Amino acid sequence: MDSGARVKAILIVVIILISILAVGLANIPRLSADDSNGATSTPSELYNGPSIDPDLEAFISTLGEQDLVDVIISFRNNLYKDSYSRVMGLLDPDLYVFKELPMIRAQLPKWFISMLMNDQSGGILSIYLNKQLKYYLRESVEVIGATYVWEGVNAPRTCGAGNFTVAVIDSGADQTHPDLRDAIIMNVKLVNGTAINMTGLDTDLTSGHGTHVAGTIAGRGNASNGYYRGAAPCAKLVTIGAGEALFILYALEAFDWVLQNKDGYNIRVVSNSWGTSATTIDPYDPINLASYEAYRRGIVVVFAAGNDGPETNTLNPYSVMPWVIGVAAGTKEKELAYFSSRGIPGHIFMKPTITAPGVDIVAPRTSTLGITVLDTNVNPVDPTYTIYYTVMSGTSMATPHVSGVVALMLSINPALSPDQVKEILMKTADPMPGYGEFEVGAGYLNAQRAVSLAAQVKGDLPKWTPKWNPDMLYEWLYGRTTYTGDYLPSQRIYQGTAPPGERLIGLITSEGPRHVVNISRFYSIVPIKVIAELTWTILACDLDLAVYDPNGKMIAYGGRGLLEYEHVEFFVNNVFGNYTFEVITWLCPVPTPYTLNVTILYGDPSQLRIIPPKPVWQYPGYDIYITTPRIYKVYDGIGIASTYFKWGDSAFIDFSAYYINGSSAAGLSLTVNIIHESGKYSRQLPASDRGGGSYRVNLNLDSTWPIGKYYITVSAPYKMVADKSTFYLNWLEVFIRPHQRAVNPDNSIIQLYIKSSTMNDVGISTISYRPVIAL
Repeated sequence: MDSGARVKAILIVVIILISILAVGLANIPRLSADDSNGATSTPSELYNGPSIDPDLEAFISTLGEQDLVDVIISFRNNLYKDSYSRVMGLLDPDLYVFKELPMIRAQLPKWFISMLMNDQSGGILSIYLNKQLKYYLRESVEVIGATYVWEGVNAPRTCGAGNFTVAVIDSGADQTHPDLRDAIIMNVKLVNGTAINMTGLDTDLTSGHGTHVAGTIAGRGNASNGYYRGAAPCAKLVTIGAGEALFILYALEAFDWVLQNKDGYNIRVVSNSWGTSATTIDPYDPINLASYEAYRRGIVVVFAAGNDGPETNTLNPYSVMPWVIGVAAGTKEKELAYFSSRGIPGHIFMKPTITAPGVDIVAPRTSTLGITVLDTNVNPVDPTYTIYYTVMSGTSMATPHVSGVVALMLSINPALSPDQVKEILMKTADPMPGYGEFEVGAGYLNAQRAVSLAAQVKGDLPKWTPKWNPDMLYEWLYGRTTYTGDYLPSQRIYQGTAPPGERLIGLITSEGPRHVVNISRFYSIVPIKVIAELTWTILACDLDLAVYDPNGKMIAYGGRGLLEYEHVEFFVNNVFGNYTFEVITWLCPVPTPYTLNVTILYGDPSQLRIIPPKPVWQYPGYDIYITTPRIYKVYDGIGIASTYFKWGDSAFIDFSAYYINGSSAAGLSLTVNIIHESGKYSRQLPASDRGGGSYRVNLNLDSTWPIGKYYITVSAPYKMVADKSTFYLNWLEVFIRPHQRAVNPDNSIIQLYIKSSTMNDVGISTISYRPVIAL
């Protein structure tokens, strides 16, 4: 087929697809807030376009238009799912349509996915790459007080028996183990979308992770004469083996199975000792939508917080949804495990719910391969029981402790709603002095107190209305601007040449061309939305596009990489005046001609609705925040980002200060305090004001700097913070350690490493920046 025929064929297919889609969507009725298909709002009121997985955007940027991509597409409800499935089935005959969840897994060409990314029907919530997730890897149940519950000491006597089950989504489970033989009533293995009943068999054939988790929840202790029992040793389990190489698809299939079989097995708890890494919250992530659907149906969802600590903002993003219980890992001495992921200080959502034992946890060993890489069984297990038990550490081990305690609570009071269960766990947790809420949540799990309070509370499940839904959370975090009328476009086209430059390490910087566009009311219509496209023709170059509002605040940024174009969109939100579009040379050795196309979409102001985001900080009193600084080594007067320094080198730290409204905070008298970890060495250095809210601190790294760990805080005189009781700023950590090099082995070289960190009550910058590449 020649190129002309191929293009014609593609156009015909597109027309057919659009026709089918239009017919299908035309038959979808308006949805109310309590629609039985799971809709939480009317799409025309709340839709701003699909949420796109950043990993997906990065991945498809390297592909050709016909290359296939494995994606998970989430819809507002099952009616949209059914209509889109007819379209997508033409491109992928083997697509997988979930039975309960409003989602489709399909392998689609890049060109079609690009169309879906710009879908404005209101039916698509998110598009995510089907990427791999990760598992988070008798003494412990005594630490949380579970044995006192079994024995009825100062709490109702229960061991978790009840007319309900706990579902475990994991690598599988070895039901041939004596501790799990009677605990598991259904053992399922998911294979290519099919659930295979393997009750009585071993489905955990490679890692043993799921067997350990299941035993921590409801192990009977039969192989140890009752010594190593789970938190709820009388509870019933349903185990769903999603595979050792866990992908989003398999996890969603497991949730789909749980929802299909919820009533048949009366599933009330879902335990998830797995997750991923992300620094932002997306309520429309397919896993978050699945956990919400379980929560909406009265199921308590428990997630591991992650093992990426001790740095801040490292939580498993699935564990921070307000409708789930996120579990951090602690030691048996009720200290926080060093590896347990941390949240963001002062952030309402970015924190775990509770902490539970997650270090050196003894639980059943799978009988096939045992624990391999994950096994930490060095010495804690009684040698008598080593053949049946092993030791593991991680938030994966902390999570089933909480799931087991929830089973104890529901066995005493099955009428508790998911919101009540979470609130009781938080109210009865033991304090953990010295730790912030962003690290440990409400504190250390106390089963005895939780069960005791659960017995006293009147359950509201029969008349329960969920406290949260994804739309509510999205509005809280990001606000919404919605428009239900017609658009009248007005286009502006600018051409220019960007100078050579690079922003990777800041060696060659230049002022980018700026184009000022007046965006104001035009008679009876107002600007609603702006779409800007930046294109260029030199393949080896990368230009970025930044947009500033009339107050000088950056409101949009396009930096997709070497794609030959940048695309940004933003709502005007009744902020009228001169907007500045800056063309930034991110990386290009030669002058680069470009074209900037700015389209202003005008509309009827009566059809515009603006919902501003709500505060996400528990400490709203701070005025100023500091961006994450970059540290530079001075070479011949030029600062270059580096991690290695010699004593005697000159270096400087650059950072910017902003008021909470986003405007630059210039003219501040800021002092940088550098304190050695011993507390015996410190320096106070003034930060020079470079104008426009930019500051610099010069460092002369001579041999008087002791080797070790340094803390840096930024402070200002109180009088500069009018009407506020506290001045909150970020702080940083600097590490200076010996570093050997073959060319200079006399230990006169030190390594200086700077990273972002936070105090217990600070405001965090939301300004993003490119990663620093060390030379």
